[in-house]
Amino acid sequence: EFATREDLEEFLESPLHRQAHAFNQEIRSERAVIDYDTELVIGIIELGEVGSRFAAGLTRAGHAEIFGYDPHIHIGGTREKEIWLLESGVHLLQTPQELAQRTDVLIAVVSCEIAYRTAAQFVEFLHPGQHYLDLSSAVPGRKMDIASLIEQRGAHFLDGGILNSPEALWEKTPVVLSGPDAAAVAGGLN
Repeated sequence: EFATREDLEEFLESPLHRQAHAFNQEIRSERAVIDYDTELVIGIIELGEVGSRFAAGLTRAGHAEIFGYDPHIHIGGTREKEIWLLESGVHLLQTPQELAQRTDVLIAVVSCEIAYRTAAQFVEFLHPGQHYLDLSSAVPGRKMDIASLIEQRGAHFLDGGILNSPEALWEKTPVVLSGPDAAAVAGGLN
């Protein structure tokens, strides 16, 4: 948020905004082909309040096969949440490698503080054509760093913003996406 209109105008003229805009134009020109005639396989990174609701909601709605990874569940995490996710039909995996190798789209539902570190944890396991969707609230410069990291593996980076609390809407919570194939990935998730 900006305190004044002048603050907004100053940001729009800043080098950071111009760099982010140029980057967005560049990635829009690189379109990958996604075949959603088959069931989409989605991996959710972090199964906290938001990630667990997205995972369980998408599974319940029958939109896709859902796999999840959260180190907190497997390292003394809450057994109740693990049982609830399994009963919801979410397949829980033990490692980032397993999650990356079994999915078409990875959705990172992490805080901005760990967004880059999370991407770095998964990057070596990504495959060309795979999509990595970052839903953190990280600043544009950090998102560009993550995109650069992901695209080094031939995978596609998507930036996303959660527009409401998933507390009531679960998988129907509005999320805006940008990046290569944003519309196609959104179509596969809706």
